[in-house]
Amino acid sequence: MPATAWLMNLGFAASNVGAPSSSALQPQIRLIYPTFMNAAAWCNQMSLALAPIGQLPTVRNDADWRTWAREVVRNTNLSVYQPPKPVERFKDWRQWASEFVRCLSTAGI
Repeated sequence: MPATAWLMNLGFAASNVGAPSSSALQPQIRLIYPTFMNAAAWCNQMSLALAPIGQLPTVRNDADWRTWAREVVRNTNLSVYQPPKPVERFKDWRQWASEFVRCLSTAGI
């Protein structure tokens, strides 16, 4: 069965509440819910979705999700929204990914 994901197209103008101050429109980003996918597939799909705001590494092994998540939190413009850090309290990658998507969705991304 091919992997599928629920996609949410969310664009926002910089004047929206919670958006960083900027006169330009922010790029449209697709938030991909971590369902029906393994960790590597989700991380790689999110890397493509987040490409407008920064380049992210490819994940080849499910166990490397935490390294990828640290890169997302540290090296993209998303850090202003205070996404969850991939600390040890997240035992399962889906738990962190769900919280990450919720955080960005709440912020209006």
